[in-house]
Amino acid sequence: MRLVVYGTLRRGGALSYALPRGGKFETIKLSGLKLYVLGGCPGAKLGSTKDKAIVDIWEFNCSKRTEAMLLRKLDIMEGVHYGLYKRSYINTPRGGALVYTICEDMTGYPQIKDWKEWQKKSEREKMKILMKAGGIKVGIYTRHIK
Repeated sequence: MRLVVYGTLRRGGALSYALPRGGKFETIKLSGLKLYVLGGCPGAKLGSTKDKAIVDIWEFNCSKRTEAMLLRKLDIMEGVHYGLYKRSYINTPRGGALVYTICEDMTGYPQIKDWKEWQKKSEREKMKILMKAGGIKVGIYTRHIK
């Protein structure tokens, strides 16, 4: 199984514990993916070859049963059932890979290249970027929470 992660699931990210141990990964600049700041996590959309993002490509050698369990867990974490994210596929230098992409329209959200670099910015820098992009967006998650 090959998986592209770009935010909290990246190595050392807040949710990276959810990925199985023993997989191998490579951090690359990947064409065809646009990253956006949603607040405490990023969202991605498939883009053109001009769009590039820093991602981790994980490869896991696991049984079909383990793969199915991992995908169920990731679907829950990514809010697939609520229509927040969906499973998409993207070409990588290692071959096709699964990537979770945001379902919402990202117009007006700041686009970034690297989530880890975004996190290193000061709160002041982040606020300037967010305000320049049109203000702080809210509601992408709250509309699904009841």
